[in-house]
Amino acid sequence: MYKDVITGVIKRYGTKCTVTSKYGSGLSVYGFIQPLNYRNKVSVGGSFQSDGYLDGGYYLFIGEPRFRADVMGYGTMIEANGQRYVVTRGEMYLHKGEYLYSRAVMRCVSEGDTDE
Repeated sequence: MYKDVITGVIKRYGTKCTVTSKYGSGLSVYGFIQPLNYRNKVSVGGSFQSDGYLDGGYYLFIGEPRFRADVMGYGTMIEANGQRYVVTRGEMYLHKGEYLYSRAVMRCVSEGDTDE
């Protein structure tokens, strides 16, 4: 039940993404991409960074459970809205034996980069 609700929200409000594993297999999923600020600078007097702000830092991806972030993990490429990201860490959120969503920390990569 929870899985259907969470997946529905991700598909409705998320961004369509192309996921390519480091081994070349591909997958199309929906997910949310959000900039990660070091220790959330907003709460320590820093400035708010709007969606899409690129500072070469890290991003959080929350997506459909079809993307097994724990298995594909490190080196996986995620592409959305013309921007490419490489996954540095991936994990799944599990509730009562069912995967509800995937979570990955990733960083923005330039055109020439292919991984790490």
